[in-house]
Amino acid sequence: MSAGAARAARILVVEDNDALRRAIVRALGAHIAVVEACEDGARAVERLGDPGVEPYDVVVTDLRLPGADGLSVLRAATERHRSTAVLLMTAHGNVDSAVRAMQEGAFDFLQKPFELEALEVRVERALEHVELVGEVASLREARAQHAGLGIIGESSELQDALSLARRVAPTRSTVLVTGETGTGKE
Repeated sequence: MSAGAARAARILVVEDNDALRRAIVRALGAHIAVVEACEDGARAVERLGDPGVEPYDVVVTDLRLPGADGLSVLRAATERHRSTAVLLMTAHGNVDSAVRAMQEGAFDFLQKPFELEALEVRVERALEHVELVGEVASLREARAQHAGLGIIGESSELQDALSLARRVAPTRSTVLVTGETGTGKE
């Protein structure tokens, strides 16, 4: 699985059914270096909010959990690290639950029972998504840092225009900067 060559992907599995939780951890752990697990929502929310714990790339969580539900886990994961992909799974799901989960920012929604291979494919897609989001953020940051390179000038007006251009650069807005050229001496 590819979540970047710099470090291994980190996944948190939150499932109160012991046998299913172990099976998911075993299946994902065969391909991914770091898979951790929690058996209830409250512990997962606590772990996700702990600044001493590195953020997870993907969280796979049941919707119905003791302590805190899957939507609370989803919120905790995305509040901590916006690009964390959350996959919600449930045996009690319906269209309303899926829509609500997606509106809250879930990456995907799985109906139980499911094949572990299907989960692995969805986790792989989630990891690819996380990697792409990271690359886009890096490119936007680099573009914003390089905005204005090649423009020489020290006037306060030019510096104001460059400052505005740097603020607008990460957005999709188009800005036309006009004004005098040179020093006014011909």
